[in-house]
Amino acid sequence: MQLWVERFLLAICAAAVFGLSILNPLRLDWQQRVSLAIAIAAASFFIAHTYRRPPEVVTAPSDDPRVGFLQDQIKALQQQQELISKGQEQAQKEQEHKRQVREQLAKFLQEGLGLLQHCSSDPPENTPKLTADATAWMNRVIVYLKHNLDDSYVTQFESTTTTLFNPNGVSPDRLPLWHGINQRNDTLKIFMQNLRE
Repeated sequence: MQLWVERFLLAICAAAVFGLSILNPLRLDWQQRVSLAIAIAAASFFIAHTYRRPPEVVTAPSDDPRVGFLQDQIKALQQQQELISKGQEQAQKEQEHKRQVREQLAKFLQEGLGLLQHCSSDPPENTPKLTADATAWMNRVIVYLKHNLDDSYVTQFESTTTTLFNPNGVSPDRLPLWHGINQRNDTLKIFMQNLRE
């Protein structure tokens, strides 16, 4: 196309100026010849300028700063969404863990309540076995607390306070055992309540 414009079309325009304006085969007066030369020159200038006009620079989408900004915003939102989903998954795991711990603590509490019943109902000759059972129960609870919670729970579970309350039907030699089991049962109830929050 460029070759045709330069070698053919513009050459025709030049020949028309020369042929019609200078040779004047149509017998035009000088004003008509000058006007015709200007018109042909203007037409050739228009054709050349239109053809040679630089193409519009189309900005690639990646070069547009707005697109880059939007892409950054999308990445930031995706990262926030991932963090939120991870946080929700973590919260669900924690809730499930708390539920499992509460259920196990409830089982330990049932065992502790059973030991309290034995303190008041078992004959005196069963005191060594009852003490051994209570010690084994406490050790299992301590191991579970260490493994599934932390040492602060163990410390709370092991600590006891003196109390003036003496239950009916418990022999004086079993009162320390009964108080130890009862206080630890109360501590288990507190743990279960705290794990519900």
